[in-house]
Amino acid sequence: MWLNSFVTYLHFISVFGLFAVLCLEFFLIKPILRKSEIKFLAKLDLIYGLLSISVLCTGILRLLYWGKGSAYYLSNDIFLVKMGLFITVGLLSIYPTVKFLKLRRTTESTVTVKKFSSIKILIGMELIILLLIPFAAVLMANGIDI
Repeated sequence: MWLNSFVTYLHFISVFGLFAVLCLEFFLIKPILRKSEIKFLAKLDLIYGLLSISVLCTGILRLLYWGKGSAYYLSNDIFLVKMGLFITVGLLSIYPTVKFLKLRRTTESTVTVKKFSSIKILIGMELIILLLIPFAAVLMANGIDI
């Protein structure tokens, strides 16, 4: 029972952390960034990746060992939508991550990148989709299916 509670708690904290880090990235991105800001964004993005892994691993543990059982979740269309949303967020995060990693190696003291606006749009989309995932979880927890 304690392990179940701990994994569930870690799952929720990871989701909250994921959202918080993404909000930080969103608000820190501007058209001109100093090298130190780019390095900080790259570190935030690493934390984002680690939190994503935590959400995924704790979610799999909950799917396999606790809750209503894997048969229930895998046959629930809302669960499949929820997983599709999570995968979409992951795919949307690839471009910003690659850009942050490339820019981290810059030798310039400031960087002006026109693509920062597209990165900000992608992160905004990630945030909106992340807000839909808990709603899907609530629907699922209440036995609602499509």
